[in-house]
Amino acid sequence: FCPLNGDDYVSVTNPSLLPWVLLPGNTGAITLFWTPGNTPVVVACSLQDGRRVLKAWKMSTVSGNRIFVPLAVPEQATRTVVSRTGDSIAFISPLSVQVFDSETWEERGVYRDQPVVSVVWGGPAQLYVGGTDSVVLWNYSNGAVSPLIASSVRTFGWDETGTRVLAETSR
Repeated sequence: FCPLNGDDYVSVTNPSLLPWVLLPGNTGAITLFWTPGNTPVVVACSLQDGRRVLKAWKMSTVSGNRIFVPLAVPEQATRTVVSRTGDSIAFISPLSVQVFDSETWEERGVYRDQPVVSVVWGGPAQLYVGGTDSVVLWNYSNGAVSPLIASSVRTFGWDETGTRVLAETSR
């Protein structure tokens, strides 16, 4: 029990005045971003039956109240990368990258050419996709894939100083 005093909390007479998201206790990471229309989106990663599960919510007006409504998330997605402008979000799964428009939540493109290890935004409609076979520049708006280098990375990370890339290869 922890008593709340003074400005430790916001007291409201109607709970619907404060939008909220109820997260499971095993939530490990939360991403909060604003769409170009200034609408907040929350993406939470938690563990469920030993695997990572993503859930997302977007603020919406329902019956005159501002609430967070759940959004559909690709089933196998384990990570996300939000574009610099917040207009797109990429959902990364072991076998694909799916890009969604953050305002309409419609799918803009899907990459499935190789198992995916890492993804980084390159430009407004471009992502660098590091896979088990190669690193490519993928333009999701027209589907163009430009191979950049050969790769055999299975997993990746940074050393403890954050200056060197560490990778496990399959060759």
